[in-house]
Amino acid sequence: MREFSFDIEKSILMGLRRNSHNPINTGGLVEAQNFVVRRIGDQLIPQKYVPLTQPISYFELSNNGVAVAFPSPQLFRGKSRTFLMEPTKIWEVNDTSWLLYPQLTTYNADDPSTIKAITAGGIWHFVDFYDVFIFFNGTSTVFSSSANGMFGGTDKVFVNDSVVVKTGCEFKGRGVLGGFTTSSSFNSHWKNTIEEIKNDVGLGIDVNILSRYLGNNFVWWSSIGGGDLFMLFLPQLVEEGLITDHSHTLYDHTKPLWQDAIVKNQMGWMPMPWKGYVNVVKQLGDTVMVYGDGGIAALIPTGGTFGLRLISNVGVSDRGAVGGNIYKHAYVDDKGILWIVDGSLKPERIGCEEFFSSMGSMLVVYNEVDDEFYISDSAVSYTLAGALTKSTYLVTCCERLKYGNVIGFHSRPGGVGSTYLVLTTDKFDGGVRGVKTIERVSIESEDTQGISVAVDWRNSRADSFTTSPYIPVNYNGDAVVQVCGVEFRVRIRSTNYANTTPPTRVTVHWKFNDSRGQRSQHDFKVIP
Repeated sequence: MREFSFDIEKSILMGLRRNSHNPINTGGLVEAQNFVVRRIGDQLIPQKYVPLTQPISYFELSNNGVAVAFPSPQLFRGKSRTFLMEPTKIWEVNDTSWLLYPQLTTYNADDPSTIKAITAGGIWHFVDFYDVFIFFNGTSTVFSSSANGMFGGTDKVFVNDSVVVKTGCEFKGRGVLGGFTTSSSFNSHWKNTIEEIKNDVGLGIDVNILSRYLGNNFVWWSSIGGGDLFMLFLPQLVEEGLITDHSHTLYDHTKPLWQDAIVKNQMGWMPMPWKGYVNVVKQLGDTVMVYGDGGIAALIPTGGTFGLRLISNVGVSDRGAVGGNIYKHAYVDDKGILWIVDGSLKPERIGCEEFFSSMGSMLVVYNEVDDEFYISDSAVSYTLAGALTKSTYLVTCCERLKYGNVIGFHSRPGGVGSTYLVLTTDKFDGGVRGVKTIERVSIESEDTQGISVAVDWRNSRADSFTTSPYIPVNYNGDAVVQVCGVEFRVRIRSTNYANTTPPTRVTVHWKFNDSRGQRSQHDFKVIP
C-alpha cells in the first residue's frame, strides 16, 4: 500500500488559529505554548520563548516589600526619571544600579501640607513631561508639577482623588486626559472659584460651562507646554497658574489664566461620538487615539485645536486592553477580537476571539525591540509576534534599554504543564473523507531530545477526538504513532520548553484504508 505524506509547517508558522470556525484543513494551531514565531526579514521562524530579564533583584524587591504578582509591579522609564509602581506605592529607581530609592511620600493635592495615601485602583497609565509627571490608576491621580522647584522650594508628589481621571498621555507638548467621572470632573474648589467670578464682565466666554461638568465621554487637552495641565487637580492654580503674579497686573479673578488658553483655542475639551467612559488615550503617529466603552476615535490636530475621526463603533472597556508605541497599537475590543492599528488609522483584524473573549482584566504590553505584544490577565498570557502563541509568563511591563536590551517584570502561576512546550494542530483530513492510517510523524528540529508526539483521531464530525498515547521521537526524528480515523490533529510536546527548540517542520506519513481514497487523485508526495 502506497504511503503519502504532507507537511504541517504552515500550521506552526500560523500560530494559534484566528477563527474557531475555520474549515477543516485550513491550518493553524489550537494550542501553541511556550514558543514564539518571529518574522525575520521575509521569513517566519519558530523560536524558543525567552522570558524578559527582570532588572531589579528579588532581594531588592523583597527588602522594600514589593511583591511580583500580576499586574504589579509596573516599571516606567520616562525621559528623565524611572518609576516602579505598585497599587498604592511609588518608588523612583536608579536605572544604572537598579536599586530603589526610598519610597516617595505623597501629599494631599487639596491640602499640600498633609500626607495622603494612594487609593488602589487598576493598572497605571503614565504621562511624561520630563521632570513633570502624572500617573492614573482610574481612582487616584498621582503627580508632580515641579512648581515649587522652579523657585528653589522642594517639589512634592501629590495625590488627588476628588477629580477622577482614568487615562492620559503626552502629545507634542500637550497633556491629553480622558475618562472623567461626571459628578467630580470639577471639584468643589473649582466650583467655588467659578461662582466667585461668573458675574464679572469682560471674560469673553460663558464661564457657566465650566461650572457644569466634563462628561465621562469627554477628552480634555492642555495648552502646549502644559502650564494649565494641573488646574483640574490644584484649584489654587485656576486664577494665576504656576507663576504667581503678586502685582495682579496680568492675571487675577477678573482675568484668570485659563481664559487666555480657552480664548486662544489652546486648551479645550470635546465629547466623543459615543456614550460611556473614555478608557485609554494614546498617541499614534500624528494623532491621539481615544479608546472608550462605546467606540474608538482619533483626535487629529487642526490648527491650534483638534478634529475628530470615528474609527470604530465597537469599543474597548478595559483600561489595560491597549498597548503599543507611537507607531503601532494592539487592542482587544469588547468582543474579544484582537486588532492592530498604525498611523494609517485603518485597524487590521487579527481575530483570535476564542482565546481573548474569556480573559479577565487584561494588560497589553509592547516590546518594541522584538516587535511583539504580550497580552496577559491573572491566569494566562499570549505573545503576538509573527503569529499568536501562548506563554506561562504573565507580563506586567516591558522597557527598552541601550544597545537593544529589553527588560520587564512578569509573574508565573506555575502548575502542571507550565514548563511544557505544546503544539496542537487544528483538524485535518487530507482532503479525503475516507478512513486513513497515520503511520508516523517526523520532526525536524535542532534537538528532538525530549519531544513526544500524540495524534487525536475521530471518524465523524459529531464525535469527540480520542488521543493516542504520547510516543517519544527517536534518534531519526520519527515518532511511530499508528492510528486510524477520518479526521486528525497532531500533538507535539516537550516537558521543558527552555531546553527544546520548537520544530521547524513536521511531516505526517499516512496510508489509505478506504478503497475510495485509493481510486482518487491526490497531490500528496508519494513515499516509495
